[in-house]
Formats: sequence, C-alpha cells, structure tokens
Amino acid sequence: DYNKRYRDTVFRNYFNDEARLLSLCNALLGTDAAALKINTLEGTFFDRQKNDISCVVENNFLVLIEHQSTINENMPFRCLSYVAELMNNLIEDKDKLYHKALIRFPAPRFYVFYDGDAKEPLKREMWLSDSFNGDNSALELVVTALNINFGLEQPLLAKCKYLREYSTLVGKVKEGLRAGLTRKEA
Repeated sequence: DYNKRYRDTVFRNYFNDEARLLSLCNALLGTDAAALKINTLEGTFFDRQKNDISCVVENNFLVLIEHQSTINENMPFRCLSYVAELMNNLIEDKDKLYHKALIRFPAPRFYVFYDGDAKEPLKREMWLSDSFNGDNSALELVVTALNINFGLEQPLLAKCKYLREYSTLVGKVKEGLRAGLTRKEA
C-alpha cells in the first residue's frame, strides 16, 4: 500500500542524519554518547541486502533499526542477515578471521519501530529461536519492537524529540487520510 510505504521513506530519510540518529540511539541505549558512524547497508542492483538504518555508537554498540507499518515475525532472521554483513564490513583485514586473536566487535542491538494500524503492545520482543521451535541452544537474536504510534504513552517518545516529531507527523497524516484527504493533502 502506497500510503504505508511513505512512512518508511520518511523515517529513513529523517534519521539518516547524525544528530537525530545520535539522539535516538542515546534514548534507546540509555547512554550519553557524543558520536556515531552511520553504516546502513545500501542495496545494489545485484545485492538486495539493505536495512533501514544502522550505526556504530562510539565503537561500543552496533545498532540496527528497522521501521515497520506491519509487524514482520521474520525480523530476527532478517536482522541476523544484516548484522552478519555489517560485522563482516567492520573487518578491514579479512585474513584476521584465520588468526588466533579474537576479533572484537561493537555489541549489536536490534530495534523495530512500529507505527501501523493494528493493535500492538508498547514493547515486545521477537526471538530468532522461535524459528527453531524455541531451541536457542546454539543461536539467539532478540529484536525489541516498540510501538511509536502517535498518542500512545511510549516512554521512548518522551526521551527523543526527533522520534516524537516523526510519530506526530505520521499520526497527523493518518488522521487526515481517515478524514478523506489525499496523502499529499494530509
């Protein structure tokens, strides 16, 4: 649906700004970091692998953020695919993979921001092990899904003015669409 896709485009464009993304990451992580490096995977014609937004925050955290207007239960697997490529990109000398010394990475964190119309809780977790019938003995990845719909008491919206601004914009557009306006008018 075209009216849902605009949200993803606006979200990615708005948060592909270091100051806004840093504010969002500090609110998510409970940190006071001063710098980050955006490293979002940009898909190419031959390689469709791309994520919405990712960054390294002061070399401590690798943060992956996805926007969704419909919750996708396969997001843990998608994030696994994204983080593998992002971590691989962090290794400048690929020969180090075969050396004895441990390669250190920023700790990954995975988030989904939901602003769809279905009723979803303010916060929930999606687990990769659900794909393995709950067996997490060898591999686990947890994605935190946060409902950022306008008008909800989402604590993160109080912590990050930029996310609150995005939520307000989408909420107002959705109100206009329900009132019969075109997306552009809304």
